[in-house]
Amino acid sequence: MEIVGGVVFVVILYALSVLAHQTKQDRIDALRDLATRLGWSFQDAPPVTIIPHVERFELFRQGRDRRIRNSLAGESGGDRFAVFDYSYVTGSGNMQKTYSQTVLHVHSPRLDLPLFLLRPENLLHRIGKLVGHHDIDIEGHPAFSGEYLLQGQDESSIRAVFEPDVVAFYEANRGHCTTGAGSDLLLWRSATLASAEEVPALLELGRDLLARLTSRALPHPNEPAA
Repeated sequence: MEIVGGVVFVVILYALSVLAHQTKQDRIDALRDLATRLGWSFQDAPPVTIIPHVERFELFRQGRDRRIRNSLAGESGGDRFAVFDYSYVTGSGNMQKTYSQTVLHVHSPRLDLPLFLLRPENLLHRIGKLVGHHDIDIEGHPAFSGEYLLQGQDESSIRAVFEPDVVAFYEANRGHCTTGAGSDLLLWRSATLASAEEVPALLELGRDLLARLTSRALPHPNEPAA
């Protein structure tokens, strides 16, 4: 009886493994199809160095085994948009953990950003502030400053970036992380992979944020065909 139970358990594990693999492949196929409909390129595994001066950004300095997968990229109005899955590994043994998130990268010659990192504030961040870790507060927006951790060296320039309409973006779209420097802007939700159906909405968020940061209307990125 124990042997039968063991066999059933192995069969169930195998079936779950096959289902997980098929679900993963279905998502990749859907992302590839979306890239085709957008008229964008698709790369299975481009190098992390596709991000200009990638070492500037803390997201790409965390952990090890850093990888980009399933990258869709295209241009609109002189701006370059890319959406990709990014993962890295922390810890070892039983404490090893892989973090995966879908990231939107915007490269625009109209951006001139100071290096900054914005992320939702958690308990560890609050403890960090008690021991001296810095958080830039935006005057007149206590709710935003209480909800997000904003960091960077050039405080005056960073505060100038977070004008009321930019703050309003994050108040309306809670949970997003953002980093930027120079002509590059990256937007993501920590440890969250977007489905192919969610990618157009992520692109729309990027377009909206870019418009607020450049203070003028932008041509709309290509939309997938109906």
